[in-house]
Amino acid sequence: MRLKTGKLVLVLLFAFILQTAYSGAQPTGIKFVRNKDKSVTFSYYKNTPGSVFVVFKLTNLKNTTEGVIKTSVYGHGGRLTTLYPTYKNERISFSYSPKTVKTFWGDIDAKPDLEFKYILPLKSTSTVEVVDLDWKFNKEPRPNYKGRVWYEFEALPNDTVLAVRKGVVVSLKKGERLINLKTQGLKKTQSSIIIEHEDGTMAKYKFLMFDEFKVGLGEVVCPSTPLGLVGVNANQQKGQLHFSIGYLKKSAKDIDYFKDKYKGEHVIYDIFNYVNAWFYVNDNQVLKLETDKSYYTFYNDEIVTFEMTKREKKRWRKRKLLIE
Repeated sequence: MRLKTGKLVLVLLFAFILQTAYSGAQPTGIKFVRNKDKSVTFSYYKNTPGSVFVVFKLTNLKNTTEGVIKTSVYGHGGRLTTLYPTYKNERISFSYSPKTVKTFWGDIDAKPDLEFKYILPLKSTSTVEVVDLDWKFNKEPRPNYKGRVWYEFEALPNDTVLAVRKGVVVSLKKGERLINLKTQGLKKTQSSIIIEHEDGTMAKYKFLMFDEFKVGLGEVVCPSTPLGLVGVNANQQKGQLHFSIGYLKKSAKDIDYFKDKYKGEHVIYDIFNYVNAWFYVNDNQVLKLETDKSYYTFYNDEIVTFEMTKREKKRWRKRKLLIE
């Protein structure tokens, strides 16, 4: 649909808002403003915190040249781009739809600290076993893909999942309630949490117990903050947690996201790098984890407060004194 009149602009924008509404809350999507100099400024707005990489394609362009915008916005949104007219006295024409907007978690300009040291994501006082480091490597869609590091931890049933680093909760996804997970040995759901760190890395905690989140969207967490409880496999006496730390590749800007091969979820294999991280384990050792080995969770006050501001440290010490 070509936007020729104010009425058509409103109809298209309203349709897009309805299409991109999130869980019944305030809508997310694209908005634009026509400026006095005939330029058009596009913004992306959303009801959730965190960085989002937005890919936005315009069609039926007239009197301008830029057709695909790829950039990250932060917090609850921001400016995507401003289109300027080729002929300054003429109006820019364009079309777009919900199908020409794609979003991915992350900051395309992130500068990840690959030497950062994390704590283990489980509270268990017994050892935490690393079942697998690469459980996706031998599965579809890329059997030979070698770029993903996704930790699979074996844990005690109902073990507490901990934040591994200071960050902001940007996603809480509740899996479908298939059964009552409070009964040991029943099938897990795929509830998950995503936390964004200061350096642009994103930690994903997957296979948590349904409806047992201990944090809220937008909450700032620190190492050892309880996030939720571990889910439990069917007919098993142990829990399981999948965990990864990733960030957007710079080359994500070079991809044509509107080709058939990028229409599904498999695009994540091409746009994200995953971190083989350093962890504090056992008695203040710093190691990279290995498959089929077990480790004790370790953290102390220095680790917990490492990234806190002075004000956060002061509040944390007051809470600690009250608890003690």
